[in-house]
Amino acid sequence: MEVGQDNPREADKRVETADGKRVYLFRYDNPKAPNRNPNSVVSREELIGRWFTDTPESLKSKIFKRPPGGSILIIEVTKDILEELRAVNHPTAKDMDIEYDNFIVPDEFQSNTKTVPLTVPSENPRKFLFKDWRAVGAFVDIVVSELKENK
Repeated sequence: MEVGQDNPREADKRVETADGKRVYLFRYDNPKAPNRNPNSVVSREELIGRWFTDTPESLKSKIFKRPPGGSILIIEVTKDILEELRAVNHPTAKDMDIEYDNFIVPDEFQSNTKTVPLTVPSENPRKFLFKDWRAVGAFVDIVVSELKENK
């Protein structure tokens, strides 16, 4: 498979709009707990935009790695620009060790961002505990189900 070529299995896991022309992208964001890794790709000036994913399963795994108290951000992008936003297609990021389902989304595509506060509590303020994962997964499933119902 060529870089940037869509993997049919992954495309089946996406959530699309009713007309099939747009795809929902997801991000877990917690402004109170920013990523403080100085070597993180988000800190590179060439990589302007927020990082999103196109599958609910990937969103869940990203939430599990971050502190509670954030929100799920949801945007719609047209399929014709999706590959342009794929991180592995970015000239700076293409050789980095990043996941294929990462998208770098510039501000101009985020104007209609839907924000859903993640209301799943955790006893640990630094990260979700293993016992919280089922509740987080169920919460994401409900959010995705509502997107599909509103098609």
